[in-house]
Amino acid sequence: MANRDLVMRTYEQIIDIVGLENIALLLPCWETEGSELRDMLNPHKGYSLFSNPILGSDGLLHGTFDTTSTAWARQRGFTENYSAKTGDVNLTSGGHKVAQKVVGASGVVSAINIEARRVGTISGSDALKITIREDDAGSPGSVIADGESLFVTANLPTGAGRYAGVPFPGLPKLLASETYWITLEYETATTIDSSNYVAVSTSDDGDYGEGISVYDGASWTGTAGEDLRFTVLDDSLVFGDDASVIAVINNKNESTSITNALGSTSVSGQQALQISLSGGNLRFAVRTDEGVHIAASPSGFLPNQNIVVGGTFSKSAAKRKLLLYCNGKEVGSADGTAGQSIQQFRFPLYIGAVPDAFGYRTGVFKGVIGPVLFTKTTLSPSQQGEIVNQLMLLRRLRAGV
Repeated sequence: MANRDLVMRTYEQIIDIVGLENIALLLPCWETEGSELRDMLNPHKGYSLFSNPILGSDGLLHGTFDTTSTAWARQRGFTENYSAKTGDVNLTSGGHKVAQKVVGASGVVSAINIEARRVGTISGSDALKITIREDDAGSPGSVIADGESLFVTANLPTGAGRYAGVPFPGLPKLLASETYWITLEYETATTIDSSNYVAVSTSDDGDYGEGISVYDGASWTGTAGEDLRFTVLDDSLVFGDDASVIAVINNKNESTSITNALGSTSVSGQQALQISLSGGNLRFAVRTDEGVHIAASPSGFLPNQNIVVGGTFSKSAAKRKLLLYCNGKEVGSADGTAGQSIQQFRFPLYIGAVPDAFGYRTGVFKGVIGPVLFTKTTLSPSQQGEIVNQLMLLRRLRAGV
């Protein structure tokens, strides 16, 4: 218990350094059992675990999350259904739509993902869109919010379903007292027919249990026992201005391949924010409207060492817009254009990997990760140093839990 008290005191010190109001995510990754990691300050916000990670592995501050080269964690939506796929809804006409009923969900929407796949050949000009509709006597009604971008249907893979994901820059708010319909439909459909179309994944195991409705071009027909495979992300990781991330990692991969400690993808299909390792180099990458900015360290970071990686982003800066830190010392920077913001995530934040352009995990990290801290401020060099000192001091005292 004494050790746990010391760890809690260290987290309290880190919160004081950053300011509670500035913290977007504080993920200790200290769970020793279960199927998810939880935000320390918002325990209802979880990160689902996949592929059997080792929990409670020796970390810098306490026992933490070991990916073992195959496992990762994914940010949970405030409402979602990831039950096993059991069927499809085939949108074989440009007028077809499918909608998921959402009841009792409360939160601000930053992005929505829906699993689908392409059947046949579809023109690159044909596109899908995701909308939020109000309820009209038990069926989808008028559109109340549109996703930002169109998802080109030709880009969807065939075979296994992948995710069509779009951000909602207007950040619409869902109220628990209301019923909504999340709708996937064609924006353009010049080549859609009975042989070339989008198949939308469904599950019928009842875990979500709200039902779907399908529009055939004339009317909506509900199916109570089916749900789409989808997730709705909240706005906790929307960085309109500044941002910082700190993560403790221990890389156990001795190859030179790129592995990703954490990250997510923007509407452009590139990494909106990413911390990765390539050989002996650390990389902190951010995507703005003008392109990808990468702050990289010199080589020389050996595997099997606990290091504290820090990255900062300043919207107002042009010079040194991105800064990369290792154990509190600046090791890389990148310039950009003043006024540019981080592009909004269209997929969940992954810990131990990043999502590709279809939400599939890629570049899985091999090693130990945690804790992970995100802020909506640009942490100063002195704040970076103070946080590292707190983490290292506790390690020197050998106060693991």
